[in-house]
Parts: sequence; structure tokens; C-alpha cells
Amino acid sequence: MTTAQTYALMVPVGLVCYAILRNRLTAFVQPLRLSAAQKGEELLADPRMTSDSKKYLNWWLDRAYSPSMIWKLCLLMPVAAIAFVWTHKEKGPVSALPDRTVRDSITSVVNRIAGAHIFSSPILGLVFLAEVAIALFFFAIFGGSIHFFLRMLVAVESGVSMRGSHA
Repeated sequence: MTTAQTYALMVPVGLVCYAILRNRLTAFVQPLRLSAAQKGEELLADPRMTSDSKKYLNWWLDRAYSPSMIWKLCLLMPVAAIAFVWTHKEKGPVSALPDRTVRDSITSVVNRIAGAHIFSSPILGLVFLAEVAIALFFFAIFGGSIHFFLRMLVAVESGVSMRGSHA
């Protein structure tokens, strides 16, 4: 078998293996998405939530099953990281909430949804995690957080104001 024939055989085998892995990972993260949806619905009914925090949470819940979300996360990471330098002192819809338990619950829901997206596409998940590692280095220098990055992605993608009602 020549090298060209070997490569011609490896490409379809690799694609089939990747498809199987992706389907297994998608099934694996399904409970994560379902728990995020359940907790998110409970939070939306919570009277302590502001309209901005509800918009933010709704944005993530609406995209919990979006197959293009991991692409958006990967492509918008550089934009969010650059914008962070100029706007990192603004309070967002979550950090403006006075109740810490609600803030932590929203962060938990968003982290579950983002985690489900990362694991649903192995290659793009690795690309995104590499981008996050680089960005975290700069966020640490400027005193930011990964939560700010997620707020920034929402703002860039949807045009929703990042300012909370108390900021």
C-alpha cells in the first residue's frame, strides 16, 4: 500500500471515528444541558432577577442546543478578549445582582451550557480551551475573570447591553 492510499484510507476512517466520538460526547453532556435548562427556568421565575439578568440568562438558554454556538465561541474569543481591555470595569447583568446565591446560580447555568458546547465538538472544544488559556493569562494580568468573557461574548453576538440596571 502506498502512502497516498494509506492517507486515502485514513481520512474516511478518521471522519467516522470523529463522528462517533462527537455523538457519544453529545449524549454524555445531555444531562448537563437538561439540568441547566431546569435551573434556568427556575431562575427566570425568581423575583430577585433583574430584566438585564433575565435577558442574559435567556440568551444562554436559547442557545443551549445551538450547533453553531461552539463556532461562535471560538470566533468571538479574540474580539471579547480585546474588548475586555477597554470595558473590564463595567458591571454586567449578573455582577449587578445584590443576591450572591442568584449570581452563583446564573453562573452555574451558564457554565453548564458553555461546558456542554465545548464537549459536544471535540476539535473546536480544544481550540476554544486553548483560546481560553491564552485569554486567562491576560485576564489575570488585567484583573478580570472568565465570567466577564462570557458576558462579552453575549454582548458581541447579540448586541445586548452589558450594563446592569445598577451599574
